Amino acid sequence: MVIIREMEDLQKLFKSKFKQQALDGDSKYAKMNLEDSNPNNLPPPLKICALTIVQIKEFRKNIPIIVCLCNPGIRQRHWNQMGAVIGYDITPNSGSSLRKVLKLELGEFMTRLEAISIAATREHALELMLQDMKNEWKQVNFRTLSYRETECKILDLHSLEDIKTHLDDHLLKTQTMRGSPYFKAFEVEVKDWECQLDRVQTILSLWLRVQEHWLYLEPIFTTEDIANQMQTESRLFKDVDVSWKTIMEMVETNSNVIRITESPGVMDMLQKADTTVLQIIQGLDVYLNKKCLTFPRLFFISRKEVLALLSETQDPTRVQDFFKLIFTGIHSMEFDELQEIQAMQSAKGERIPLPVPIRTRDARGCVEKWLLQVYF
Repeated sequence: MVIIREMEDLQKLFKSKFKQQALDGDSKYAKMNLEDSNPNNLPPPLKICALTIVQIKEFRKNIPIIVCLCNPGIRQRHWNQMGAVIGYDITPNSGSSLRKVLKLELGEFMTRLEAISIAATREHALELMLQDMKNEWKQVNFRTLSYRETECKILDLHSLEDIKTHLDDHLLKTQTMRGSPYFKAFEVEVKDWECQLDRVQTILSLWLRVQEHWLYLEPIFTTEDIANQMQTESRLFKDVDVSWKTIMEMVETNSNVIRITESPGVMDMLQKADTTVLQIIQGLDVYLNKKCLTFPRLFFISRKEVLALLSETQDPTRVQDFFKLIFTGIHSMEFDELQEIQAMQSAKGERIPLPVPIRTRDARGCVEKWLLQVYF
């Protein structure tokens, strides 16, 4: 022990001092035996050192019981276990002291008491790990971005990656805790925490999927022409839009991940929105397939481009940008003031007048119908 070494060093220092004084002619120390085993025959400083060393060595026998019983991980259940081993309760109270504990003479029970104390240490480590995880999540927050410079918010995908990494790490730690032989003492609490993390994981997956679909559908159903043609899907999207904005307003109020995922109704809203957007997308696919079957050349362009083209029901001239994608030789069409097509033009400026003008207004907003007339 450090304190014994310090006392022994101090003892050597005093002996050196007394021997030097004896060499200097001090008769008081010349006749003393500084190596005498009886402390009472030594000068007071050496006597104090010798007695202290003896007392420390004697007290050192008590260290195992002190370490065993002064374990910060010991809880009432451990005191109960120790009391069962000894035969009486040793739970500390306001009158407990080290002196009283040492007088109990628990040496014969040390093997079993140390086993209980070691278990308490292992359980305490699990308890601290669980508490650390909970404390860490108090600092984990959602970050949001403005959607197209509007007041509406969407989740920042970069911050979500960090949250998912954090979540995966803690799920692994929790599963490791469940595999510990000392897990039983915290079984309920650990399982509750694992359920909470599973809930976060489920909600994040739902949230990402709903956001992805919302970002895809929002520009479609804010286009009045398409919304009018798909009234059922448009009505369903309005419900999803309300739920989405409600949840994002909750994030703006309190962005903590645990608080949001525990909020009543969040999972229900996301689950309902997820189911609804799938219905909307199915309806949208039926709508697009119907349009493409009416004018098959629409299959040559992407879904996004088809939607953009079909949305131009009021102004046929804005379909010009799609002609070169749909028709090989046509670069643009020539419209008159009545929005009737009078001729077609190539990329080189060649003009071919149509024998009969195409009356786009007769299609009543169905772009694919007058495009079919162009083709034939």
